[in-house]
Amino acid sequence: MTRKKKAAAVLAALALVLGLGPGALAAQIDTAAEGTVLLTAADEDGHRADLAESTVKVAVYKVADVDENGLFTLEERFAPLAENEQWNGGNLGQDTRAQDLLDGAMDLIVPADADGETENTEPALVPDAEVETNAVDGEIKLGVGLYVLAPGEVQTERWVYTFGPVLLAVPATVDGAWSYELPVSMKAERVPRLTEIVIDKTLTSYNATLGPTTFLFDVEAERDGESVYSNVVGLTFSGPGTRSVTVSGIPVGSHVTVTEVYSGGSYAVAGGRVSVEIEQLPLPEGENVTRVPFTNDYDDHRIPDGSVVNTFAFNGTGWQWQSSEEVAQ
Repeated sequence: MTRKKKAAAVLAALALVLGLGPGALAAQIDTAAEGTVLLTAADEDGHRADLAESTVKVAVYKVADVDENGLFTLEERFAPLAENEQWNGGNLGQDTRAQDLLDGAMDLIVPADADGETENTEPALVPDAEVETNAVDGEIKLGVGLYVLAPGEVQTERWVYTFGPVLLAVPATVDGAWSYELPVSMKAERVPRLTEIVIDKTLTSYNATLGPTTFLFDVEAERDGESVYSNVVGLTFSGPGTRSVTVSGIPVGSHVTVTEVYSGGSYAVAGGRVSVEIEQLPLPEGENVTRVPFTNDYDDHRIPDGSVVNTFAFNGTGWQWQSSEEVAQ
């Protein structure tokens, strides 16, 4: 689980998240009842359409029980949450800042590491349940109480979705009455799914007296009309044979063009093939990565050459430099 301090899915009205406090309603809570959480993804930038056939695994943590009058009692493993000023002895009303309580609960579920970071930290608490349900039309059954719902990551064909945790109470108050049917809209963040290609360069003949020779390849990728990858990678040969370079961090579904932009001072491209296009770059099927072959021959010239290549890979959020040892295989 990736810890998120800021919830990406909090209901708009606190009254729908927390009860109104003891004695706020004439009717008492049916503590033996079962609530239904109607889980759906917020419809932003076509998220719902993309997620329509996807399932999401939701980790369920029970934070507190609730009595018939709406007073909450913390579960033992969430006892430190009593120190949060928003807890107010379990009397949670409309003025309660739900985000503060959620942050406090998440500090217990996924504590920060020694450096104070929380990304990619494994949960310290085991969920009470893990429920798999549809991402845009899901349903989770819960008994009365206060819960944290932590949806997992969802991958579609081209995107990776993450959702923030949600704090909610069962039941909630709607129009002055207890409601055991709770709509929850999850706001997603998404990044492109990334894949890779392998450029295979074959040098059929080699002049050892000229020393090592380097070949350079320009890799350009577009997706939905936008440039999503642009880089130059190189391969250096000290003899004939085949060498390969893996180009990672290219979004799935991209139109990719690989062009040999430098073929060494004394080597010619065989067959005149200097550019290769890939339509709708797919994810690899098993070990079958998309491969792009090029072949060069010695052309009887005696021009030594050399080069330095700076290679950068896109990791989904930014560009990261890679050494030649990392990219050439």
